[in-house]
Amino acid sequence: MPDSLQKLAPVKVNLCLHVGGVRSDGLHELASLTVFPDYGDLITVTAADEMTLGITGPFAAQLGDLPAEQNLILKAARALQKMGNTRKTAHISLEKNVPAASGIGGGTSDAATTLFLLRQLWHLDLSDAALLSLAFGIGADGPVCLMPHLSDTGTAIMTGAGETVAPGPALPPLWICLVNPLHEVPTGEVFRRFDTRRPAPDLPVLPRFRDISNFGQETRNDLHPFAEQLCPEIAPVLAMLSAQSGVIWARMSGSGATCFALYETADAAMAAAQSARRNGWWGKAAKV
Repeated sequence: MPDSLQKLAPVKVNLCLHVGGVRSDGLHELASLTVFPDYGDLITVTAADEMTLGITGPFAAQLGDLPAEQNLILKAARALQKMGNTRKTAHISLEKNVPAASGIGGGTSDAATTLFLLRQLWHLDLSDAALLSLAFGIGADGPVCLMPHLSDTGTAIMTGAGETVAPGPALPPLWICLVNPLHEVPTGEVFRRFDTRRPAPDLPVLPRFRDISNFGQETRNDLHPFAEQLCPEIAPVLAMLSAQSGVIWARMSGSGATCFALYETADAAMAAAQSARRNGWWGKAAKV
């Protein structure tokens, strides 16, 4: 086993997000089909004499003032030390390519990828189930952000409050354009607004997947209107994506503010990303 390992922490895109009521543990019931485009942050773990974290990349400055004890990567690493009953440490390098607080699982995917890599680096005899449980302790998106490392289907279904995950259906070849108006949206406030308007929604379910077009028509993101209250720029982002040639459909991911559109060709997705950047937004095209 090498003393340094590296892996992409792919963005997590909620093709849909159906949200239910608050459970007795204070968490919301969720149902989501997620995909993991080939774009994200880059995590490198290297054997070291102490636990350290270095951050580079275009969005490193967004994390510059975050105290180390609040960083999800270090929280994950220390939780894994405890679960694995090990004193081993590592230097963790994060190349931050994804905007923070953007609804596509950037920080949580970083933490989940760190768990996966450190399990290998430290030779820990921990099952996938144990790792998924640990990831859920980091955040509701933790288990689903582990799935691209544990399954090769390229999709995952998330239910419960995020603790229940399973491989999702195989999708046809698709490209995606991700657009963020560079406006952070606090997840907690989005859910608070959701609860005020919909205090006891039904248990969320997903329709049976038939094809990508029908799935878009039969699903939704229940947090969209409440995120848009905090970030009105979501509306013009979605309008731009929906107006692009070759679009299948467009939607907001997670609690926002990142929106996405699906395309059948790379050229269409890249053209949409260029349009986003001309508007002063962050835009990336990637393969699904």
